[in-house]
Amino acid sequence: MLRRTDGLAAGSPRIVVIGGSNVAYGLDSKRIQDALHIPVINAGLHASLGMKFYLTDVKPYIREGDIVVVIPEYSQYYTDTFYGNIELVSVLFDVYPDSRKEIDIKQWLHLMRFIPFYAATKLKLSKEPGRIGPVGVYDRKAFNSYGDAYVHWTMPGKKFNPGQKVSEDQQVNPEAIKLLIDFQHFVKGKKATMLLLPPVFQSTSFVNQKPMIDKIYQSIKKNHLPVIAEPERYELPDSLFFDTASHLILPGIERRSDLVIEDLARAIPGGYSKP
Repeated sequence: MLRRTDGLAAGSPRIVVIGGSNVAYGLDSKRIQDALHIPVINAGLHASLGMKFYLTDVKPYIREGDIVVVIPEYSQYYTDTFYGNIELVSVLFDVYPDSRKEIDIKQWLHLMRFIPFYAATKLKLSKEPGRIGPVGVYDRKAFNSYGDAYVHWTMPGKKFNPGQKVSEDQQVNPEAIKLLIDFQHFVKGKKATMLLLPPVFQSTSFVNQKPMIDKIYQSIKKNHLPVIAEPERYELPDSLFFDTASHLILPGIERRSDLVIEDLARAIPGGYSKP
C-alpha cells in the first residue's frame, strides 16, 4: 500500500513511516521532511488491516539507506487486530487481490470469521449514489502527496469515547514481537535502518491502559527492539485529538511531528545536517 504516495519516486535515503491510522491521521510529513532534509513517505494505513499485513506488504518497497520508522497502535501488540479484521478482507478481495499470497494459514483462519459479513455486503441490489460535495475525512482523496490524511486539519475535534481499561489477564502477543524482530532483520538485510516509536495516544486513554502499555514497552526493551522514545513522550492532552484516541487535530499533528523530528534527529545514523 506504500505505492499510494508520490514519495516512491524519491531517491534514498527516505524516511518511511509505517503504522495504523495514528500515522495516517497524525503526521505532517512535509514538516518532518523540511526539518530533517530527507524525503518522507507516510505509509500509515488502517489499524484494522493489522501489523502482520502492513509490515509484510511494505517489504518490496524498502531500499538501501532508507530509515523505516514503525509506529503500531498499542492494540497491535495484544489484541487479534494484529491479524487484521474485515477491513483487511475487503482489501484482499476488492482492492489488492495480489496481496492474498502474503496471508498465511493461521491468518486466513482468523479472517474466516469476517467473510460471511463481507459476503453479505456484496448482496446489495442497488448502489449508493455517487458522492457529490466536499471530500470526506475518510475518502481516498483525503490524503496528500506525502501520504498524510489532511482534510480534517481545518476541523475541530469531536466528542468520542476514550480507550477503556485492559484486563490484567491480557498479555503481549509474542507473535507481534517476533514479527518486529524479523522485520528488523529484513530491513537490516536491505542495508536500511528500522526504528520503533510509541504511537501518539490520548491522555485519558493512556492512563486507562498504562498497565498494558508498560507490559508492551518492557517486552520491546527485553527483546532489544530499536525503540527511540518512552511511551509517555507521545501521551498528548485530550484537547489535541480529533475523533479517536489516535487521530490528531492540526495543533496536535504539529506537536507530534516536532517530537518525531527531535527523536529522529537523535537516532538517524550519522545524524543529519542543516542546510
